[in-house]
Amino acid sequence: MTSYEPRRLPDLDLSHLADFVKSFTFKGNPERYVVYTQFLKEKLQIEPCTIDHLYSCFDEMKDTLPTNMGQNLVDTRLRNSFLKFTTPQDIQLTVTGINHYNKMLRAASK
Repeated sequence: MTSYEPRRLPDLDLSHLADFVKSFTFKGNPERYVVYTQFLKEKLQIEPCTIDHLYSCFDEMKDTLPTNMGQNLVDTRLRNSFLKFTTPQDIQLTVTGINHYNKMLRAASK
């Protein structure tokens, strides 16, 4: 996973992503992963998502891309327990990630 080079998915419709994330204040990439993963699931019915889906969201929002996105995702999984995956193709939110989205990020966005 750490050596995988993600790419932008040209056919992914991210036209509603900016509206979805506009009320959130991110404290780092782990929170971006949570919100982007939730957007993909909720708005595009994509679950699990892939590293390419997340990369596309970062690119669409003009966020600074992690230098090594694969390692950054592994670090997020280990430190925050927001994500679960075994390959770059099966990324999902954990219960901890869902709770973080529902309680902390949504509350902060109101």
